[in-house]
Amino acid sequence: MKKQPFLPDGPSVRRKGPALLRMRQVSTFSWKTALVMSACFVACFFAFAPQILHLFIPEAQTSTLGAQFLRIACLAVPLSAVNFLISYTLQAMGKGIQSATLTFSRQGLLNIPLLIVMNVTVGLYGMIWTQLIVEVIMIPVSLGIYLHTLHGLRDDKREKAEK
Repeated sequence: MKKQPFLPDGPSVRRKGPALLRMRQVSTFSWKTALVMSACFVACFFAFAPQILHLFIPEAQTSTLGAQFLRIACLAVPLSAVNFLISYTLQAMGKGIQSATLTFSRQGLLNIPLLIVMNVTVGLYGMIWTQLIVEVIMIPVSLGIYLHTLHGLRDDKREKAEK
């Protein structure tokens, strides 16, 4: 079976329609799969957080605190999975600037400053909630950049078809 590129490009490609459709189907499948797997892990971490932490930290008070942190931190996992898959999809499309913009926005503009603010205002628990807050903010941004890029590829295809 001949392997096809994720999104072919170049002067020899006359129609990107089928490739764009394939890319959207692969992306959608990946996002759904990531969300289902993430939900399973979140359920396990919520249900078994004390037991999981006790395996690594036998001291009761520290293990209890760690279990609370794990329950908070794992809430961001499904959103992180989708955000990272969007970034990887943009890279696969050859859109490194858009992917780098998402990464810089997540880490430089949001995560690091929010960690400092949440530590000062809320304390240790605030720092744990930071990842979830960042991912909630980044989901619409990531989807917006992805959809804008996808529409741009469609527009490029139409322009080339008209020539």
